[in-house]
Amino acid sequence: MNHDVAEMMMFSFSGVEADEFGKDKDEILPLLLPKVMEGRPIGSTSLLLCRLPPEILGNIMDLIADDKAALSSLALVNSDCRQLARSCQFAKVYFDYSPNSRRLLLQLMKEAIARLGHDDLSNTTRPPFIGSCIRRVVVKPRSDWVAQAHSDLYNSIWGDAANRLSSEHRIALSKKATDEYISIYRDPVQIAMKLAMPHLEALLWHDRLCLDSAFFGTVTNLPIRHLRLAGVHIGEMYRLEPPLAPLVVPLESLSLKVDLCANERSHRSETGSDGDAACWENRSLSPFIQTLLQRCSTTLRRLTLSYAAFMGDSSLSFDEDVFFPHLRYLDISRNMSIPDARVWSSLFSAPLRHLSLPFQRLPAGQPLRDLETLAISYLDGGNMGTVQSIIDFISRHPHVRKLSIGRSTPHLLDSHLIPLLSDGRWSNLSSLSLAWSEVSEPAAGTQPNMATISADSLTAVGSIESLEQLCLSAGEQFGWRHQWLIDHNATTRPAPLRRGITSIGA
Repeated sequence: MNHDVAEMMMFSFSGVEADEFGKDKDEILPLLLPKVMEGRPIGSTSLLLCRLPPEILGNIMDLIADDKAALSSLALVNSDCRQLARSCQFAKVYFDYSPNSRRLLLQLMKEAIARLGHDDLSNTTRPPFIGSCIRRVVVKPRSDWVAQAHSDLYNSIWGDAANRLSSEHRIALSKKATDEYISIYRDPVQIAMKLAMPHLEALLWHDRLCLDSAFFGTVTNLPIRHLRLAGVHIGEMYRLEPPLAPLVVPLESLSLKVDLCANERSHRSETGSDGDAACWENRSLSPFIQTLLQRCSTTLRRLTLSYAAFMGDSSLSFDEDVFFPHLRYLDISRNMSIPDARVWSSLFSAPLRHLSLPFQRLPAGQPLRDLETLAISYLDGGNMGTVQSIIDFISRHPHVRKLSIGRSTPHLLDSHLIPLLSDGRWSNLSSLSLAWSEVSEPAAGTQPNMATISADSLTAVGSIESLEQLCLSAGEQFGWRHQWLIDHNATTRPAPLRRGITSIGA
């Protein structure tokens, strides 16, 4: 399997990053004091605060969890108060490859070694552990920290040395930096999670280097309930089955954005050993995805799946049904692979309440009776067979409360979707979001790149009596390419909307 740490040095364009402005932070509440003390008794000299009932003390700590000054002062009182402060300070930790995160990792490795040497964790002769306070881990190396730590490699590609060094020298620098990153950072992170974090509940992994079977052997044996793999690459084809993974992985939420490791094919072509190119093209992550879902199917409640399939087989297939008795939330809106009939059957047999779908041909079948929210990424007139299958799917679910259709061809919205929504069957629909794209080939006498919501469509939307929330938008809305030139005269005209609508957005 091939790795290249240089990929993590590339900065993202600000225009394509997720807009987090105004969004609430995902708060992680601290663990109760007895849990982070791991059986150690509260010292006789501790404050009365530490002797309060754990639940009351927990409520107090929740109030000051974000007050860094108060926590710093509390940590200076004694070892018990220090551990109480740590329960807030280290409830969520980031491994971003910064000097601070590397120092924290070194401390956690020391704690892992100490745990291996002490069976009795309540031993008062050792200090309390930081690792016992950690509930969530985020592994997301920042490109600037990676570039700074491996400046010789960065300069050989983007710096002054780019034109002076040979490709052989650059490859040697890349291998040295990658080996160093894996040996002193990524592998120790996995060891720390396994041996030093007994209360770890959630793992968010954003490392772009290829993941191997050993990684999943570690992760599937952790006590986590929430797992997110964002933009990761997998360099091997394997099934997550015993003894590599346990029979049951009790995840409650799983977010997968995965693809085959693209570097391996380019590495083979560079070295002239691409004799099995056809075999590579037939590679698929379907066995990996299926077996991972099988391991956690009995407990899974939320699933987000995006299989990019830029390399190898673009299909997603199961060789047997997978049952999800508790799955309520399913988001495959960014999935670029093509699910087969068994995948659709497995997913749609779950008691779904929220469903986000991509622009793909959907199977015919019975409606999802428990469905409350339905979101479609977009509608494109380039494939009317796919459009009709999506319209038919929407038509089978007039009982939903929320419906969202992303930026779509105006003709499809005006002539297909809007008439469907105004046929009088949508008595439960309280929230509607629609987005019109601009006309790619405007008619003569009209301005190019203009997006328009027709008056007839507004009238039809206004006839939906159950609506309480309405969001209508038009034009390009990706990254920096927003169309800000708005016809205010048109938007200020009275729209034929019902008075029952309490929230309007655009």
